[in-house]
Amino acid sequence: MWTIDIIGAIDRQSYYNQDYIAELLTVDLQALVVGTNFIGRPSTKIFANKSDVIKVRSELDLNADQARGWIRQALEKERHLAVHHPHKTWLLLIGHGGECLVANICPRLHPLHTTIQAANQRQKNLELLNAVFNIYFSLAK
Repeated sequence: MWTIDIIGAIDRQSYYNQDYIAELLTVDLQALVVGTNFIGRPSTKIFANKSDVIKVRSELDLNADQARGWIRQALEKERHLAVHHPHKTWLLLIGHGGECLVANICPRLHPLHTTIQAANQRQKNLELLNAVFNIYFSLAK
């Protein structure tokens, strides 16, 4: 069982509560496998239901104060970039033994690679990729 400290959402609104997050943390871990809905850092732990996803950054070794600082910095950067889902909410999970984990929760989105595979339409895929590259290039600029 975790104590859940909700730090904040990208758009500064409130979308999730501790009870809902605690319940989602009890579902089975999702496997991170190339070609599936969930790929990423091997150390990231994923908990998901049909509507939301929690990502836990298990590789970070931080105490509560350090973790809060890390989260606030990440949150401010994401607010500035304005490319993440506005409901994305950063969390600090604190275990009974004092273990601290950085996490976030956001709506479950369709991964780009599965969207492209499902569309299987060259023109539509090119338009989608063009939109994604425009976002990346505008951020890089």
